[in-house]
Amino acid sequence: MTGVWDEVRDLIDAGDVDPLVDRLVRLDDAERKAVAAELPGHIPVLRERAARMQLREWDMDEGEGNPEEWVSRWELPDGWPDLIRLAGAATISAVTGVVAWVNRREFSTWRFSARDAGFGHPEPVVRALAGRPAQWKADLAVRLAARVRGPRDAGAPLALAMLRHTGVEPPAVDPLVVAWVSGGPGSKSDPLFTSLMPRMFEAEGVGRELRQERLDPISPWLRTLSKRAAKSEDERETMLAGCVRRFLYGGTAQDLRFFVRLHDLLEPGAAEIAVRRRDYLRLLPAAPGTVAELALRHLRTLDDHDPADVVEALEALLFRAEAALARKGLTWLDQVARQAPKRVDDLVPALVTAFSHESYEVQGRAAQVARKHAKHMSPIAAEQVRQAVLSLPPALGAQVAEVFGGQVVDEEAVPAFEHPLLPEPVAPTPFPVVPTSSKELSALRESPWGWQVVERWLAAFVRLAGKERGELSTALSSYFSYPSLELFDRTEWAHAFEWQEAMARELATPGADTGIPLHRPGPDGEVVAEPRRDRLPGSGVTVLDLVLLRRCEEILTALKEDRLPPVLLATPTWSTWALDPETLLDRLAECQAAGATPLPADLQQALLRLPRGDHPEAAARAELLGSEAGHTAARWMTTGGLSDPTSGVGRFYREGGTEYDFDEREPTRVIDNLHLRPKLKATPTGLQLVDELLNEPPCWRRGDHGINTDWWTAVLPSHREIAAVYMLPYLSRWHWPRIDADHTAMLAAADGPAGPATAAILAHFLTQPDAEVAVHSFVTMAARGDLPAREIGNQLGAYIHVEWVKPQQIADSLTAAAQLGAHREVWQVLEVLLPSLLPATGARPRPGLDKIVEIAVVVAEWTAARGEIPGCAELLAGKSRSALNRGLSRLHEYLTRP
Repeated sequence: MTGVWDEVRDLIDAGDVDPLVDRLVRLDDAERKAVAAELPGHIPVLRERAARMQLREWDMDEGEGNPEEWVSRWELPDGWPDLIRLAGAATISAVTGVVAWVNRREFSTWRFSARDAGFGHPEPVVRALAGRPAQWKADLAVRLAARVRGPRDAGAPLALAMLRHTGVEPPAVDPLVVAWVSGGPGSKSDPLFTSLMPRMFEAEGVGRELRQERLDPISPWLRTLSKRAAKSEDERETMLAGCVRRFLYGGTAQDLRFFVRLHDLLEPGAAEIAVRRRDYLRLLPAAPGTVAELALRHLRTLDDHDPADVVEALEALLFRAEAALARKGLTWLDQVARQAPKRVDDLVPALVTAFSHESYEVQGRAAQVARKHAKHMSPIAAEQVRQAVLSLPPALGAQVAEVFGGQVVDEEAVPAFEHPLLPEPVAPTPFPVVPTSSKELSALRESPWGWQVVERWLAAFVRLAGKERGELSTALSSYFSYPSLELFDRTEWAHAFEWQEAMARELATPGADTGIPLHRPGPDGEVVAEPRRDRLPGSGVTVLDLVLLRRCEEILTALKEDRLPPVLLATPTWSTWALDPETLLDRLAECQAAGATPLPADLQQALLRLPRGDHPEAAARAELLGSEAGHTAARWMTTGGLSDPTSGVGRFYREGGTEYDFDEREPTRVIDNLHLRPKLKATPTGLQLVDELLNEPPCWRRGDHGINTDWWTAVLPSHREIAAVYMLPYLSRWHWPRIDADHTAMLAAADGPAGPATAAILAHFLTQPDAEVAVHSFVTMAARGDLPAREIGNQLGAYIHVEWVKPQQIADSLTAAAQLGAHREVWQVLEVLLPSLLPATGARPRPGLDKIVEIAVVVAEWTAARGEIPGCAELLAGKSRSALNRGLSRLHEYLTRP
């Protein structure tokens, strides 16, 4: 049977799917058993081969070499799990064995190469199983389906394909339904539609998976379901009943968004609404706002409500926090009171509920309705209104009291708002302990990868390489248990772990790296090969990345030349990446005592990590060392180190193939390709590594620029604005590497003036749906007195010109920050932001701007602000009664009162 296995193995290694399927189908029982026995042992071989090819690809420039060779090299690293999983599914006898095999964790993706069946297509496996008994395949389909854990489950495509192939009833498993909908509606004749469509409305996770479905332009699932509903009354009834049932199950607005849109498409008629009247009423008290609004809209189309149902509905609406729903409830209440004045008494309990609403606008409308229908109220109902006057603000209470009597809240007696306090700034903690033994260094491999681990590793390596070289070499052999065989074949090492491995291998086998031969023409025209040992990347990384890589390179070079110092200088002493001046001097003294010269890049990084300002006592001690490194440190600590740069943020976009600055020419249409242009100008220091950081960075990312963005703030902990300038081009949502919200926490923990670049990054993440980290960074900087609040207002105003930035999200973020104690800083943001957003006379306001005005009203009261928002009075001179103008009117009245 060895020959059969050799054939199958060669087909797997070649990546030839169709010939592999044809050969597997022809195997007899004995041959299948033999192949199945060999497959597990071939997995490590394929994994190692794939890893080698992948590493080789990292060093190949785009466009280099034969394109056909480029494609084939990528197929095995990406496709080997699919090929060997196919072979196992076709040869393992037991159904349970096949299920276990195709769901092995090694097979983390399901895809075949583009030249075969197409990405994510399990058709080769289905063909390979064609000869199995029908009952066997049906059992396999059900078991595979029961194992599906979600839409990205590697086994989901095969489970769905086998269900379609066998026609067996799918098991009642929610993740299977989610996996089915994630693939799109598919063909009109999908045999799974009849079974799985009704489950869409019950399976947990379907709404979350389809939350991006849109009505305009209409998305695939909504289009398919609406078309089917138009052709089949039964399916229409299933969908309509399913939507309402799903609303009653509950969930977040995001999870129910798809079902709300589908319900709107179905456009239920009066008879369909009447049948579900009680269900719609049950949605009013607690369903998400979009669902409650939908239910209210349909209920208002009916005229024959039971009066008790109307009272119940109005009480539910006027108790809700959403001002829009409460206003609509008051409109309905007003209509009922006008049409049936005898029912006013029944409506009063709901009406006075609105007196206590959080929205001033809702309170004002309720007061107006109460006065309007006072003549139809009985003495008992009027007394209810009179007693509720105390719930209204003084001005509104006085208006209602003129009609009903009652005690009005004394404005002077209203207790001052007890605003939350900003949290106390958290003191930095000591930097994690550097390993002091080879065993401790080896244990670092279990720690999460990050800048702290690398710093601790480098510090321990340098220290231990001189003290216990043999033990260190043994410990590192386990640290790099899977060495990169092609490490010394690559011309550039852009990752710290490559340099670390090179150090470990040099320690174990000195001279193992002979260098990369570079060829140049000799004096007589012949080609001369010279070894190149500098593997620092050229244009593939930023200068901030190069700081770390140069430190690694000089450690490796010093190791090869047997001139390692006894200690590294730049290892931080605090969790904020800062370095204590006295600790630096102790390390300099240790190097001098050992007759060792500190490494240049290490020294310059150490200086960048010193606290801001002059350190005269430490400078005097540094001068006494008498070494060149001591003199350099003394000059730095005497002059205050790096001076603060001038920074800025420009914005540009492309239109018609031309690049335009936003400040000079606004786009002629809504754009979604606004880019940030970093600006930086600083005084040189005379230190090469430091001065390279002061050059203005490019505004375009290239290749793998920014691969170590998590470490950038650690390079410049006392000058966060410079680090922020370098981050600006990486704020793109669509490309990797990119800056994420965690970087705002890093900037907040650092030191130094925060200017336009820091503000732009913080403002960017305040506009995102998940802004919790950015909000806490905002509050942290406010607590430390570092927050560039007014500049954040400027940047938010600029971001809001981009289509995908929603004012509601900005309002939510600022509200959260104010509630955490940063209300004064939030008002400073709003003072700058609001004038930039107010529409010109006669122009339409930006949708959602009223949400920002709402939080401005609240924060102005919290901070007892006074003054005037530029442009507000002119806007209010018009006759508009929009929600925006109503909010601005209240804000203007508060800010300008005596």
